[in-house]
Amino acid sequence: MPRPVGILIVYIAVLAFIAIMVLLLVQPIVSEASSLATNFPSYQQDFLKWFTGVENQFHFNVNIAQQVSTFIDATRNILLAIGATIFSIIVDFVLVLVVGFLWLVSSDRLKSFTVDLFPKPITT
Repeated sequence: MPRPVGILIVYIAVLAFIAIMVLLLVQPIVSEASSLATNFPSYQQDFLKWFTGVENQFHFNVNIAQQVSTFIDATRNILLAIGATIFSIIVDFVLVLVVGFLWLVSSDRLKSFTVDLFPKPITT
């Protein structure tokens, strides 16, 4: 079997494994995230009602609505950063696969090039 074909078979197997794992993990995460996004206003209202009851019971005053909106903004920024990180990881993974394939295919030429960088030892 030619070397490039063997390398491609290994790459296809690795990518198939990763694709299966993504299919198994992403669907539950997306469904839970969409459920959270759908029900979040009611969760927020329930929390604000509960906290207002605690404020009235213990006789203190905190502007919890402002704190919750600040928390939501911070959470939004964190989610965007997570998305950017995932995209960066995917791009880096593809680049590693491409460069690794090129190195594996041309390893004989790379060996001779690397050896030619160093002068031959002088024997006396």
